[in-house]
Amino acid sequence: MHLKDGVIEPRHVSNLVLTGDCLADGIVTKENLADRCVTETKLAFIPVQTSPAVPCALQLAGTDSFSLGSEEEFTEVVITLPEPFADDSYVLVAMTDRPECYAVSGAKSRAAATVRIVRAKPGAEVKGTVQTIAFGPKA
Repeated sequence: MHLKDGVIEPRHVSNLVLTGDCLADGIVTKENLADRCVTETKLAFIPVQTSPAVPCALQLAGTDSFSLGSEEEFTEVVITLPEPFADDSYVLVAMTDRPECYAVSGAKSRAAATVRIVRAKPGAEVKGTVQTIAFGPKA
């Protein structure tokens, strides 16, 4: 059964009468939804929870390799972020998988950060991985 355009108007349909099986696939788009009308319980993924001060946040994580020669006290690893932040005010946390080394956050830009890997005591050559988590305002 087909109806002419404009035959059915809002006054003809009672509140809560139209259900999902009455709507064609793809008919409801983001333009049809009011801002903030979809709650977390209806999402198909678990979102990052933030404070109202940062309503649109980005969380990134990654790993990079490093090595220190036997005479080196430190090395610097440039972390290239897979997606840029809005600015350089994001939080960066870094750690290594080597107990004799620790990580110190260095310079940051929207799209990259430098992490200094420092040897806690002299020793042989060290190879390891630095793990990073970055969290801040989405670009």
